[in-house]
Amino acid sequence: MNAETSLQQVAQRLRQHRINRQLTQAELAEKAGVTKRTIENLESGKSTQFLTVLRTMEALDLLENIDVAIPEVPVSPLLKHARDGEQPQRVRKSKPTADTEWSWGDE
Repeated sequence: MNAETSLQQVAQRLRQHRINRQLTQAELAEKAGVTKRTIENLESGKSTQFLTVLRTMEALDLLENIDVAIPEVPVSPLLKHARDGEQPQRVRKSKPTADTEWSWGDE
């Protein structure tokens, strides 16, 4: 499945949730704090801001389901220990040591 297919599925599911709750696009837009045109675009599968998707999910009482789509990432106890108990904030790759022979890369 690619991103475009996923976007279409999300659009269809949000539309169906709106219809099941017997809300018009205008009512959902008001509840979500967006325009009716934004809901139309979202339901037709057009690209939209992620915040708009989250606001729409919140208006449909679906926001608690975000953990299913994007689960919380457990931090490795070893990595956490190496950082004095703090979670890492970025990724750092190790630099080559002086023992490594340097080359241009075209050899």
